[in-house]
Amino acid sequence: MRTSNSLMDGPHLPSKAPSDTYNFASEIPKAPSENAMCRSRVSVAEMVARLANRMDLPLEHSNEVEEAQLAAMRTALLASDGSPPIHWRAGLYTRCFLRTFWREHGQRGIQHACSQLQIAIKFMAKEVIPGALAYEGCSEAAKRLWDRWTPGGFFGHCKRGASVMYLRMAQEDKGGMVDETSFQVGMQREYYLTLQFWDTLYRDSLEVGISLDGVIFVLDMACTFDRWSVRRFWRALRFAQRMASVYPNNEPPLPHGVRTIIVRNIPTAFAWALPPMSRLLPRSDRSKVYLFAVGQEQAFRRALFDRVDSAQVPRCFGGESEASWPFGAGGDVPMGSLEREADAIAQECTRNKISEQLAQHSLPSEHMMHLKSVHTPAFSFDAVASSLQLGMHRLLVAATACVHPKSSAC
Repeated sequence: MRTSNSLMDGPHLPSKAPSDTYNFASEIPKAPSENAMCRSRVSVAEMVARLANRMDLPLEHSNEVEEAQLAAMRTALLASDGSPPIHWRAGLYTRCFLRTFWREHGQRGIQHACSQLQIAIKFMAKEVIPGALAYEGCSEAAKRLWDRWTPGGFFGHCKRGASVMYLRMAQEDKGGMVDETSFQVGMQREYYLTLQFWDTLYRDSLEVGISLDGVIFVLDMACTFDRWSVRRFWRALRFAQRMASVYPNNEPPLPHGVRTIIVRNIPTAFAWALPPMSRLLPRSDRSKVYLFAVGQEQAFRRALFDRVDSAQVPRCFGGESEASWPFGAGGDVPMGSLEREADAIAQECTRNKISEQLAQHSLPSEHMMHLKSVHTPAFSFDAVASSLQLGMHRLLVAATACVHPKSSAC
């Protein structure tokens, strides 16, 4: 059921504007552990192989008219190519991807949607897959830095079965991460995350048996409005502008794959501009976006819990999940963070080598079992005390003999 807070109607603002003071610090999660940061990494080879062998599952919420359009689109693509696609390109000819391109570009006709898909295939072959492989092969320090300071990612599942993307957007210092690594590494990571996004959605689709129609994005815009938050915003904007210049026609060739966007904690100072901003979006996308200002937490939770069980929502987003937040807390990336990550990895490698050497010089397990099987007398405090007294007596005798060498052979 639709709520009254969609972007179509503009957000419902309270009669009395709430305070903009938001206690963000009380919700900042701890930094993720190294295992938590690395556990979500899937190899590029594995993702590309899944794309090449992608099953053409039944579409979620499809209809006969749309199915007919997708069949016509596939026919036009095969006629243009002259032969069926092979390897990972065949995955982009499944109805899941055809529908996303049709919905995004079909207003200008089937031929335009087909040409956009062909542009995306060329861009994937030239940039996305090689870039993702390059990110996979870049230094572990750079990857850990991006993982540690990125305050979001996939967490839990919605009621449809698709993973949900959460992001503390106002706390992300993407410009700082780029400064510590490089713009090239930042783009390579974007390519890797693009493959990971569609791979995650496909694996979720296999679980439920249908091709899921997009992912829910939940964005938190809470910030303190200091000079640091403004600095993060402008640095992120510059990165986005430079990233757009790399894409064909200054826009990502692959579709966004968004089903719903729910935004919370929009500062009240900007809430007045939301209704006119909503008219700038395509009409087909307006119903996908829900915006909630600071102080509208209950309305935000209703919109979110209509789509996601509260047990699947992280606590820092108002949910009741028992799982801890596995991502970073965000904030400004300090200078020298990359070097500190490298030092931490070096220390970790040293500790691991020492542990391995100790394990190599330890007794084999069968010898340890033999020693445990040997009878040993029960522990006695009196026996230990007597042994200590005897040892001290012998030490004193030896010391005396050394002081008086004539009376001893010391």
